[in-house]
Amino acid sequence: MDRREFLGSALGAAFGATGFPYVVNSRAPGKTGNLAADKHILNRDNVVSRLREVIKDLLDKLEKKTHLTVNFRPLDRNFGVVAQYNFQQPNRPVVSLRNDWEDVDVAHELIHMKLELVEGYSVLAWRKKVPRDEFVEKAFGLIRSYVDDIIVFQRLFQMGLKIDGEVIKHQFFDDICTRVPKYLKEGRSFRNDGMAHFDHFAEGRYGDLRRSAFLVQAELFAKSYGDKLSKEHNRLLQDFISTFRRFRRDQAVKADKVLGYFKEHNVLKIEDHRKILSKWAALENLSSWVGVSTYVRRGGGFVLPFPSKQDTSEQNSKG
Repeated sequence: MDRREFLGSALGAAFGATGFPYVVNSRAPGKTGNLAADKHILNRDNVVSRLREVIKDLLDKLEKKTHLTVNFRPLDRNFGVVAQYNFQQPNRPVVSLRNDWEDVDVAHELIHMKLELVEGYSVLAWRKKVPRDEFVEKAFGLIRSYVDDIIVFQRLFQMGLKIDGEVIKHQFFDDICTRVPKYLKEGRSFRNDGMAHFDHFAEGRYGDLRRSAFLVQAELFAKSYGDKLSKEHNRLLQDFISTFRRFRRDQAVKADKVLGYFKEHNVLKIEDHRKILSKWAALENLSSWVGVSTYVRRGGGFVLPFPSKQDTSEQNSKG
């Protein structure tokens, strides 16, 4: 399963309309739905014609660099996320879009492709000869997405996209930053706190990961973009952070460990990004299943080698 494909089963119906944190999009597999009805939306020329010039330029340069053509496919109109990117080895990059997509959604997915195939950023991947576990896949897929998205946000901002409303969509503030603090202040249980998306599988062992990841992202948003948000959105973001820390203290402790990785390592640097991925996976006891790997060019495409065993021993020795 591709990095972003975990989201369909991990979040899918559980997230519904609230979905993965409302940045520009989320990556999850979806059924293609009624292709005949949606085909006109995803005709390549029609898609490209809706992109502003800076995003068209990104697409053009990316295809020239990789010598690959990005395929556009439809997501079911009822699917819980707007866009997804996946790479079908060795030579099929696919961006799938729901019919309410915006050009920023395309840009977001293209940057993920660029990071992995052109710039050599690492990904978490299954180790050789380990049993595949769908719950482990959901957990490490979440980590991959949260770490990578921090870089994507910056790239979108550098392209001239607006942080408040484009890079971070209004639903993040209207939903996550409004609904969750309300529930927590009402004293709701973990089961009903608006962050229970991972509580229903693997005996809940990744519930803390799901919750702490929300706080990690919120803190990184506040640090990097707080001064670029509207007064009201900044207020909502700070309320989420403070309320979470008050009512979900154990999960906040875990989030602070992860934030420490981001403080120690510069996620924008390839080697530091690799270390953050590896350390966060080790924190969640995932490193016996997965490790870090990097796509390499082979023939007319790219392949992802199995991770080495080295990072497992390194991270376990560091605790």
